[in-house]
Amino acid sequence: MSVDQEALVSTEGAGLYQSVGAGHHTCWYPVGLSSDLAAGQVRGIDLCDGRIVLFRGEDGVARAMLPYCAHMGADLSVGDVVGNDIRCAFHHWQYGGDGRCTKIATGDRIPGAAVVRTLPIEEHDGLLWVWWGDTPAYEVPSFSSFEGEWAVRTFEVPLTAAVHVEPWVFAANVMDFQHLKSLHNVDVGNPDVEWNDWGAAMKWSFSRPEVGEINWDIELFGTNSVRSVQPQADGTIIGHIATTVPMGEQGTKVFVVVVTNDLANAETILEHQAQMHTNIANEDMDVLSTIRVGKANFTSSDKKLVQYMRYQRDYPKATMDELERGATPVAMRT
Repeated sequence: MSVDQEALVSTEGAGLYQSVGAGHHTCWYPVGLSSDLAAGQVRGIDLCDGRIVLFRGEDGVARAMLPYCAHMGADLSVGDVVGNDIRCAFHHWQYGGDGRCTKIATGDRIPGAAVVRTLPIEEHDGLLWVWWGDTPAYEVPSFSSFEGEWAVRTFEVPLTAAVHVEPWVFAANVMDFQHLKSLHNVDVGNPDVEWNDWGAAMKWSFSRPEVGEINWDIELFGTNSVRSVQPQADGTIIGHIATTVPMGEQGTKVFVVVVTNDLANAETILEHQAQMHTNIANEDMDVLSTIRVGKANFTSSDKKLVQYMRYQRDYPKATMDELERGATPVAMRT
């Protein structure tokens, strides 16, 4: 890179390294473990710049919608589940999985506008995923389509500090090769990156003391999730998903899925992988819990990072108000 080109990268940093501003990126966000939402249970959670309610019907299907009853705005998370509907505690209005009111306790005619906005929700590998937006633009990062029998461990990473940075800041680490080498002692060189509208792919080779030599096929999904696949010499595979979600005052949470089809050694492999990913996440905590996003001077070593910054700057986003104004409920994906 010439001096002039390097100067361009440096000065461009001030415009790229910015908060998303109003709203959040339209991504699949992990909103909790599947095991934390039992049949008949209701949970209200803060998500992005708003709040949603999750519930699981008697049929075992998880559903997600905005939390306020169309009658008088009561929070549905303090209600209960009736069959496969959620029932408001205030006046016992019920809503089906498509967000439409199905019953009013008084027997009154149901108003046509008695609709609560729903959000697409899917379950994979022990995680509940909610799409922040209308129609999902890409598939949930998962191992569900992988053939054969797999051992899976899914968990929320116990972070050593509260973190309030936006999820894209976490995901930037996979393109920040200086950071990987300096803080994590992971030297992946300068791999080629293949970009698409909703993510990127590349290959890493490095080592970590917990697991030794690693060769990863890395994929970025949206601006908050990374999936790796690590083929082994014996033909088995180890994989992981690291994903983040902004949860209001609780800050940004990190969830990890680790998998292997080496069933004979699964427990040891999953334990080592879980420990490695927990360690990597917490190695960042002192930095990410104190970082100021807004000013940057990028250099020639930051070329791939600058590409990522442009990608996240132009990535679609939505606010809770925009979702709430949507006139048509989003159909559940099956």
